[in-house]
Amino acid sequence: MIGFFAISGFLLTQSLEQNPSLSRYCLHRAARILPGYWAVLLLTALVLAPILIHRELSGKLSYGEMLFLGPSSAFDYLANNWMLQIGQEKIGALFAENPGLHSVNGSLWTLYHEAICYAGLLLLWVVGGLRRQVTLLLWVAVYALQVLDFADHEAFLTISPFATMAAHFLSIGIYRALYLSFLSGVLIHQLRLSEKWSRAWFGIAVTILILSIPCRLSPVVWPATLPLILISLAHRLPFSRVERWGDWSYGIYIYAFPIQQCLALVGLHHFGIVPFLLGSLTLSFLAGAVSWHLVERPILHWARGVFKKTPRTVIPNRLAVETIAVISVGDARS
Repeated sequence: MIGFFAISGFLLTQSLEQNPSLSRYCLHRAARILPGYWAVLLLTALVLAPILIHRELSGKLSYGEMLFLGPSSAFDYLANNWMLQIGQEKIGALFAENPGLHSVNGSLWTLYHEAICYAGLLLLWVVGGLRRQVTLLLWVAVYALQVLDFADHEAFLTISPFATMAAHFLSIGIYRALYLSFLSGVLIHQLRLSEKWSRAWFGIAVTILILSIPCRLSPVVWPATLPLILISLAHRLPFSRVERWGDWSYGIYIYAFPIQQCLALVGLHHFGIVPFLLGSLTLSFLAGAVSWHLVERPILHWARGVFKKTPRTVIPNRLAVETIAVISVGDARS
């Protein structure tokens, strides 16, 4: 999750700098996250849940009855989760016997915080033009909370209500880590740190990060090392051959959890970690490919096409022409 948020912050900052358009940014962000999210919700509630309930009850209920069965029904799952914030994690007693979590899809909760990061980045751009000094100040403020929480948790609890008022969820460790990681990605792009990276600095950062784990210092070390390590690797590893097949990462992420729950339900984990891992990876990659080609790519293609259309009205005003040119400039990868 930390790597996902860091890379997201890096790429979105790059996109905003290359294509400074409020409408384009909002449309592309919605097109990137919502269709895939709604698709997995619908498939989970309207297809997966009825199949599993039918299997459990041996077909004693109709399809409509299965959708509304119990206080935490499949229909309730849709109604309580459709706007990214997860209000219901379970559907009836599905996966209750599985080892670990009873949640239907324990990955989706992060998307709400990803949307908060999208909105925060947009606010920074609209208000201050994404100045690196402002981003650095925010990063230092959030990092200071991270250090205080690590050094003296009791003292941190005394100021946590103020931290929560100042920035949403900053007093909660896992949420703060996501926001800090996103800010790290933004700052890395603004300071061009990945371009200045060297093998020596890379080796030092990796060594410090590894040593911080047995020393129990990783909570205060990873924000300054891990995002830069991951983004530097993304720049230098040969991903071009993989990219031509499409961006399956989002689909893999949102479908992996329910796939793993289903594999655990049929008992594949009893055969060991290797068969379970191979099965979950294979099916997750397949789901990610289908999600990309049938849902995500068509919607993104449409969204990008909106800003490629040449306006028919001739505007003599030079400022207006330049404004349209900026908004319509070629696609950045987002």
